[in-house]
Amino acid sequence: MTVSTSDTSPETLSTQEDGPTSDCPFRVLGIALVVDEIGKGARLGFRYPVTPSDSGDDLFFSLPPRLMAKLFRPKKPLCQQPMTISVGETVFCCRAIIMDDGNLDLFNVIVALAPTAPTTTIPIAGWLDDSHHADDSPSFLAVRRVHMSIARLCRVLAREERRCQYVSLQCSQLIKLQEIMRQELDQRSKVNSAANSVDATEVTQASKRRSHRRGLSGNAMASISAVATSAPTEKEHPAKQESLQFEVEQEILEQLLAISPPDEHHGNLAHELVQVYHALAWKDEEFLPTPSILLSGSHGIIHVNRHVAVCIEPAASGSPILTSTELPRSYQTLLFPHASPNELVQSLHMASAPPRLQQLLLMVNPRKSLAEITVDAALPLGVTLELAAFLVKQGACVVSSVVTRKTTLACLTTAAIQERALDFSQEFGVSIFIAVSVFSSSGLTLGEIMSGAATGNSKSRNDD
Repeated sequence: MTVSTSDTSPETLSTQEDGPTSDCPFRVLGIALVVDEIGKGARLGFRYPVTPSDSGDDLFFSLPPRLMAKLFRPKKPLCQQPMTISVGETVFCCRAIIMDDGNLDLFNVIVALAPTAPTTTIPIAGWLDDSHHADDSPSFLAVRRVHMSIARLCRVLAREERRCQYVSLQCSQLIKLQEIMRQELDQRSKVNSAANSVDATEVTQASKRRSHRRGLSGNAMASISAVATSAPTEKEHPAKQESLQFEVEQEILEQLLAISPPDEHHGNLAHELVQVYHALAWKDEEFLPTPSILLSGSHGIIHVNRHVAVCIEPAASGSPILTSTELPRSYQTLLFPHASPNELVQSLHMASAPPRLQQLLLMVNPRKSLAEITVDAALPLGVTLELAAFLVKQGACVVSSVVTRKTTLACLTTAAIQERALDFSQEFGVSIFIAVSVFSSSGLTLGEIMSGAATGNSKSRNDD
């Protein structure tokens, strides 16, 4: 997002949307964790997300838990090193770690990738050898970044497992909760199917009584009974059954993310794996940056067990956020296109952020200049300009002239409007095309548009 202003009066505020710059040939599909506990065998502990973003991304999501656990339980010679598996159009980057002591024999972190374009350069082995230093293809570099992030994560998980059995206890809790919830949902579905069969039997008996009174033929009676007793089965309604299965998995996922950790642990392993997935995929074009990512920079920081920081590099080398090196001036203000200042403050509360940055975000107002915001935040002007430059460089905000009633809005490009149409209509209840047309193509100032909207609302209320 770039902002330019003119010196003429009234002020003109123009925004230009530039598309994300990402040269990664892969997009991140999901993340999974397979554990092999002594005496229990290999089991799938966690998989996220539960639904594919595209109809073609079905392998990572359609593999049954037992098959996936068996597939990603490698032999000992293949452990302790990165392993890349290509199955169809899905690329699995994984790393299995053998634990010498404790109840856990092995755990394996799997990240699934899908190519955005046909590619033949997929490094299966030797990704860190000196012989491959000249291979700078986008596919090689993307897979290498994913493997480096997985290696960092596995190193910390192995440390926490030896210290407090973090992986084994958390996975046992996650698997047990999944089994309990699936049993409850199966019982609920059986009760519903039994109720449907009872209702179908009552309808059939009632149709028989009516047929005797009306004198219906045998063929007509048979057709009525067939329709009444037919219940929706998996074969007749596969799409409905698949939708119900996704709802069940989503309900289980919500419970896993909200579960309380054991007494000796401080973090939630499922929630941390979800954060790893978003950190790997945050530079994808479809990804919406979170407040914590906007403030943390180009790399995501994941805190395992809430005290060990792990740096997770995104798979893509580009950025969906247009950052700027423009230095803000005291007479300008800040606009936040991705996350509001309150959302950024909430993300700062969960990290050890400087209090001065929180003071600035609490007082930011698009109707006030940075000089006025400095007074409200009780900060020196130099500190305010330095913090504002940091936010602009991170892509969390853009520099703009102060928004007043004399400001005129101008839309220079409509490239990204169609992509945001649905989210905009759900949030504000009006079409984004109408809003852009009203605010930018009318040539009126912001104050005139607001006055016209207020007058129109009052007239409509009087007419009612």
